[in-house]
Order: sequence, then C-alpha cells, then structure tokens
Amino acid sequence: MATRSAGTGVLVTLVTFVLATVGLLVACVMLLSELQKSRATVESQKAFQRDVASDADVRAPDAQSLSVAAKRRGTRLVPFLIELNQRMTSQLTGGTATSLDDEKFEEAMTQLGAAGGTGVKARIDKLEGELRTATRSAASLQSQVDALRGQLEAAEQAAAGNRDKPSQTMEEAGTTIAQLQSAAEGYRSDLAALQRSVEETRQNFEQRFGDYKSERDAEVDQLKSSKATLETQLAEANRKLAQFETKPADPALLVDGNVIQVGSGDGTIFIDVGRKQRIQPGMTFEVFATADQIRSSDEQGVRGKATLQVMKVGDDSSTARVVRSVPGKPVVRGDVLANAVYSPTHKYRFLVHGNFDVNADSQSSAAETEVIRSRIVEWGGSLAPGDRVTGELDFVVLGTRPRRPAQPLANATEAELDAFTQAQNACDLYEKIERDALEARIPILNFNRFQALTGMTD
Repeated sequence: MATRSAGTGVLVTLVTFVLATVGLLVACVMLLSELQKSRATVESQKAFQRDVASDADVRAPDAQSLSVAAKRRGTRLVPFLIELNQRMTSQLTGGTATSLDDEKFEEAMTQLGAAGGTGVKARIDKLEGELRTATRSAASLQSQVDALRGQLEAAEQAAAGNRDKPSQTMEEAGTTIAQLQSAAEGYRSDLAALQRSVEETRQNFEQRFGDYKSERDAEVDQLKSSKATLETQLAEANRKLAQFETKPADPALLVDGNVIQVGSGDGTIFIDVGRKQRIQPGMTFEVFATADQIRSSDEQGVRGKATLQVMKVGDDSSTARVVRSVPGKPVVRGDVLANAVYSPTHKYRFLVHGNFDVNADSQSSAAETEVIRSRIVEWGGSLAPGDRVTGELDFVVLGTRPRRPAQPLANATEAELDAFTQAQNACDLYEKIERDALEARIPILNFNRFQALTGMTD
C-alpha cells in the first residue's frame, strides 16, 4: 500500500508539472506577441517623431514657447499650430484660403509686393524710398510752378508796360501769357494728381502694414511662448521610446548568431540560428572572435577570421561549412557571426548606388550591381527606391567612386558634351548621397566592407 501511494503521488506531481509547463509556455507565447506589438508601436511612434521634428528642432528655445502657448489656450500643440496657420492665411490672403502652402504664401507676398524672397521689410523700405522720390518730384514740380508764376507775372508786367506798343507786340505777349498759363495749369493738375496718388498710397500702405504687423507680432509672441515646453515634451517622449529601443545606433554591431560546435576536422560548423530565425540555405556569415571586432566604418575592408556558408537548416540551428579561413585562426565554439543584411528580428533597408566590381576584374558594371541587390533581397533585407537618402535607411552601399571628367575642349562635339554632362552629374549625385548619409549618420559600405560584413565570397 505504501508503494502504491508513493507512485500515485509521483504521478500527480508529474501531471501538475506538465500542466504548469504548458501554462508557462502559453504565457510566454502571449508575452512574445505583446512584445512584437509593442515593437511595431515603437517603430510607428519613432517614424511619426522623425516626421514631426528633429532633435535640433526639439532643443530650439522657440519650441518651448510654442508648447506653453498651446497649453495656455487649452489645446495641444498641433491644433494650435494649425489654428495659427489658418489665421496667418486669412491675414495674408484676405480669407481666400484656409491653409497657407508655399504657392499661396508666394501669391500673398506678391500681393504685398514682397515676392521672390524680398521680404516685407524690404518692401517697406522700397515704398518709403518711392515716397521720398515722389515727395522730391512734387517739390520739383512746385518749384517749376513757382517759376512759371514768376514768368507769368513778369510777362503781365511787360504787357502792362507795353500797352502803348503796336498791337502785334501785345498779341505776341498775350499768346505767351496764354501758353504760360496753360503750362502752369497743366503742372498744377499733374502736381495735384501726384500728391493725391502719393497720399493714397501712403495711407493704404500704412493701414495694411499696421494691420499685418500687429497680427504678425501677436502671432510671433504666441509662437515663441508656445514653443517653451516643446523640447521638454519631446525629451520625455524620447525617454519613453528609449525604454523599448532594440536597434543599436550602428546595425553592423549586431551579432546575428554564434558558433555552438565545431566538427572534427571536416570543416563542418554548427550555428545557433535556423529556420525559425529566417535562415536560408546558401547564406554566408563572417566569423569574428568577439562582437567588438565588427566595424562598419573600416574602409580597408578587414574581414573576420573565416567565412561560413549555410548548407543545411534546422528549426533552431544550422550546419555550415568553412569557405574561407585565415591560417592560424581556427573557428572555435563561442565565435560570433555577422551578416549586415540579415537579422532575425529586423528587416534592414538598403540604398544601393553606383557600379560594383564583384568579380574582381577591375571593371565596374551595372550588372554586377544587381548581384549586390539580389543578395540583399535573398538574405532578408529590403531595397530603397531611387537615389535619395532618407531617415529610414539602415545602410548605404556605394559602388566604385566615379571619376570627375576633364573639361571638354572648345571644339567638342555634342555627343562629347553630353557625355561630359552625364559624367559630371554622376559624380555630383554620388558625392551628394555620400554627404547626406554622413550627415544622417547612416553607415556607408563600399564593396569591401559589404563583403566583410556579410561573408560574401563571389
């Protein structure tokens, strides 16, 4: 009886352990699902944050003033800025538009006479100069009128003194007086019209500028005030996002796997990633002794101690073979694996530009560029369209640097000029992509580094 009771207790304990293990597995699956949702949410929040403002924008003093003003108005920052945009649009366009884009802003500035980047202040200075010029013209006209009046008086006096002269002389004097009077009237009319025009222009300008300046001053004060807390809010958002951050600043520093066993002299290597980690047969990895030996900025193309190619893929492990090795540096258990394209958790985005020399024949070609593109797609990466560096890129892969062409001769043919222009544009585009990637701190790989960080052998 004692033996039978002990067996029953062991059975109950075993059943309880199995049920607890199953429950724990279910809980782990649910937690993993929630973690993946959280990562997707974090990526979405990061993309939205990059669209809203850069770190430099967040640290600007005016950003804090904007947020303070929004809170004072009892609203959030984005609705507040939309309201300010609508108010500015109404002031500049007279209520003909609800949103001020670049085209409508230029149209409004044209109506104010400040188009083409001239600026309102420059327009004011110009109008003030025109007003001064008109004033001087009016003074000049007044001087001419006074002179004519003097001439008229002199003519009248001469006519009065010559009343006893022959009638012909009197008629000539009368004609001269009539001409002078007509000219004087014309000058008076022109002067009056000019004075009215100057006065109307001045009054109209002063009224429009006064209204515009008052509105702009009020809006500038509100913008400066509302931006006061924006930096604090975004800093807090960055802090919260950092709690979920999983991607390092340099994706090349990620270790993709480890050597778990070395075969006995046949070059067979067993690694700890498999089908569940999206490993495909034929993939290659570069082997390093430690993670800190992996560098994406090494222009010399220093490779690891060996290169592995996956031959057979299991669920959580794979069998690989050594396809390149360094004498005296054998692959051992614990070595780390790196492939800059592959990641078990992240789909890296690449911008590939230029021509490459994959077969080492000293000739770069667009066809060999397609080899690089194909490898990236095969190993789980994605390709960015076009030639523009954007914030979502993880790597920029640049081919052979094009040579800047010599200036064409004076008698160059049209075909030679076209070739020169194309070569010049190719150099400019290559340098722009390189410069933009450096400014955005996106790792740049030439072909040597691409080989060194992926284990590519052909």
